[in-house]
Amino acid sequence: PTVRRQTENAEKMRNNLHIPKKCSTFAPPIEKMNRLSRIFWFALLLLTVSLPVTMAADRTFVTVCLDGKWGYTDEKGAIVIPLQYDRAWHFSENLAPVQKGSKFGYIDTTGNVVIALKFDGVGSFSEGLAPVKMRGKWGFINTAGKVVIECQYAEAWFFSSGLAPVK
Repeated sequence: PTVRRQTENAEKMRNNLHIPKKCSTFAPPIEKMNRLSRIFWFALLLLTVSLPVTMAADRTFVTVCLDGKWGYTDEKGAIVIPLQYDRAWHFSENLAPVQKGSKFGYIDTTGNVVIALKFDGVGSFSEGLAPVKMRGKWGFINTAGKVVIECQYAEAWFFSSGLAPVK
């Protein structure tokens, strides 16, 4: 089955639901690197780890993990959102899902938590909505964090052309 939604924003985002993965230390602290070292490590990260690189609010964000904590750097390797999350994902519609402990929420491009870390699972925003899991069921929230489709499904994916697959 699918959930229908009318939208003026027909932009199609191809995002996946997010499954946390462990990470390990793979680079020295960025602030202790010289410019050449930063470029080297940045290139190595992009080539070997396939880190998500996204454009949001006219800036480039690279999701990085050091010493088990996730955050964001710019294209030059400078930390722009501190490495403070247990997991962080790419930006979509200027919001990025993050995890602390067992709870998930969303931050904006300045690093502020704009949708509280209160969900049991999350997905990226697409067409103004994102799948969220609460009390074992999936539903959808809007970019203001309001539940607009109640959590009633065993599974839910992102919207595309006004439709989202659910089970």
